[in-house]
Amino acid sequence: MINKIKESGNNKRLFLGIGIIMIAAVGVYAYFKYDELYPSTDDAYVGSNLVNVATKVSGYLAQTNIQNNQVVHKGDLLFVLDPKDYQLNLKQAEKNYKAQIDMTNMAKEQVHVQQGQITQDKEQYKFLQERFNRYKELYTANTVSQQDYQKATTDFNNIKTQLEVDNNKYQQYSSGYQYTASKMEAAKAQLDLAQSNLTYTKYYSPVDGYVTNMSSLAVGEFINASQQLFGIVDTQNWWVDANFKETQLKRLKIGQPVAVKLDMYDHKFKGIIQSISYASGNTFSLLPAQNATGNWVKVTQRFTVRIKIQNEAKFPLRVGASANITVNTI
Repeated sequence: MINKIKESGNNKRLFLGIGIIMIAAVGVYAYFKYDELYPSTDDAYVGSNLVNVATKVSGYLAQTNIQNNQVVHKGDLLFVLDPKDYQLNLKQAEKNYKAQIDMTNMAKEQVHVQQGQITQDKEQYKFLQERFNRYKELYTANTVSQQDYQKATTDFNNIKTQLEVDNNKYQQYSSGYQYTASKMEAAKAQLDLAQSNLTYTKYYSPVDGYVTNMSSLAVGEFINASQQLFGIVDTQNWWVDANFKETQLKRLKIGQPVAVKLDMYDHKFKGIIQSISYASGNTFSLLPAQNATGNWVKVTQRFTVRIKIQNEAKFPLRVGASANITVNTI
């Protein structure tokens, strides 16, 4: 009887052990299966377009309407440089352009007048050539006097000379017109540049966003052209760059839904996979791996997956924030 009780206890412990092992096996299988169907990574960071603000012209700061971390909208006037010098340059450019227009019009009129003169010369040339040929035949037949023949010859030679002179003048006037026309085009280019430079003294926000990385800007401070002043974080386009291991990529596809959890919020954002990189992060490193060397050690590579997400007013996104990513591949 006692042996039967002992045997029954041993069987229970055996079944209990087998049950625990089976539950553990199922749990391990479920864990790895879940990890395969829902690949995740915490090597992920929020990104957005960053506009580095710099002026195209130099000058003294006359007005500033912003401060660091301020919200701005596309088209807002952010700051103004002193426009006086550029206004004077514009007036001078307008004056030069007008003068070149007048000179070009005068040269064009000379060409037009000379063309009319050549037309008259050609008509006169034709008339005097015909008279010369007729008088030559008549003089040969002794029906006109030598004096009349010589006069016809002289008049014809004179018109030939005059036509040659007027043609030369026409070439000169045409060259002069082309020269003044080129000067007018150059003056127009200078005028356009002066107008552009004046408009560049006012800087308007190119996007909706937040001012960031702004040092103090004081009125009266001299700003150099191309000097970086601050940045604007574009709030209309947000993404997360998640670096997945190469062993996790086989089920990832563009368009799959993604759950995004930022370290800074107890909130999950919804996103979708926008693109998957065709090069690992190590490919563009300063010192890429030399896999052909004798001391090579295999390291699992990571590939960047870009995930499109939308900003939310209650949980504003911030560039560089750490994120945890889980992709639904089912």
